[in-house]
Amino acid sequence: MEPSRDRRVRIARPGAPAEPHPVRGPASPPPEEVPGGTGPPPIINRAGTQRARRLALTYLLGLAAIFGLFWGLSRGSSVGGTAGATSDLALFGELAVAIGAIGAFLSLISAPATIERAPEGLVVHGLLGYRRTFGEEVGLSIRVLRRYPAGWFSAEPVESVEIASRGVRRTYLVEAGLLPEQRPTSARD
Repeated sequence: MEPSRDRRVRIARPGAPAEPHPVRGPASPPPEEVPGGTGPPPIINRAGTQRARRLALTYLLGLAAIFGLFWGLSRGSSVGGTAGATSDLALFGELAVAIGAIGAFLSLISAPATIERAPEGLVVHGLLGYRRTFGEEVGLSIRVLRRYPAGWFSAEPVESVEIASRGVRRTYLVEAGLLPEQRPTSARD
């Protein structure tokens, strides 16, 4: 039996490899049109998602600490080992889990994963898979509600923005500067 030989073959491909499009940050200019007419690439909302995840984590840790404190106090009480106290503590634990799940869900849906300008309007892609389109043709408005400085919750500044179109209003956490504040447009302009 003959030992196997390493035969490397290089296949030449025509054209240079396509360079990835840069992600637009607060100081970056707007992205150029992508060759092929597909529009600008989606904008990744890194700081907004980071803030939402850390807010959810902080909320869950705080809720767990409160539950642990109540559990310790109930165990240390004179009726802590009785069947009634144990069932009450189990009910309180189930309530804490439900409240924690709802709070974490609300924190996570407040920050979109990506935002893109499409022909149909502004498209927001959420962390949990949803997609919402705000039409450009009828009264799209973006309003900054609050600005959060960089810190432990996010490495970059974050803005709470309200996006409204066709009577639908949603509030999102986005990296500062990703969505410039703008007045509603009308069909007559």
